[in-house]
Amino acid sequence: MICNNCNHENEEGAKFCTNCGANLQDTEEKEVIVAEEPSVDVIEEDSVQEEADWYYVSNNASTGPFTKSQMIEFVQNGTLKATTYVWKTGMEDWILLKNSELSSYLPQTTSQESYSYSANTNYGTNGGIAPIRERSIVLNILLTIVTCGIYEFVWLYLMAKDINELEVSQNEPMSMDPM
Repeated sequence: MICNNCNHENEEGAKFCTNCGANLQDTEEKEVIVAEEPSVDVIEEDSVQEEADWYYVSNNASTGPFTKSQMIEFVQNGTLKATTYVWKTGMEDWILLKNSELSSYLPQTTSQESYSYSANTNYGTNGGIAPIRERSIVLNILLTIVTCGIYEFVWLYLMAKDINELEVSQNEPMSMDPM
């Protein structure tokens, strides 16, 4: 029998170690604790939580944080458009969604569809951006003088129409009546 205290070998049936005097009966009664291998938990890929570090602008206020999968869902269900500003932790500044890594999840449209416009159709039904037309104030003044003030009504109509197009392209209600 081996002594647990000094590792000296003793005769079978001895009650005390002949080398150090330790009680050998206590060592027999003690349970030998076997160290178990630590269990390794396998983390499945689905259970890893994404970090919520995405934000977007809605009604002139930042909204978030959201995970990337939530942002993809917003893009796919139409909550976020190509012209929505987004930001992620680590970016220097806000960028348009169409210029971010989320742009691959945007619905595919041709460039002609996104800028199509007709005066007698519903504005912005295709979700595109209305093109902004440049208007010359000098030309407006000259034409108003030449037409004795009649062109001023045309000018007001065109301005109200342009404002409505821009509002609808940004999912805002139309605030101006061209007539």
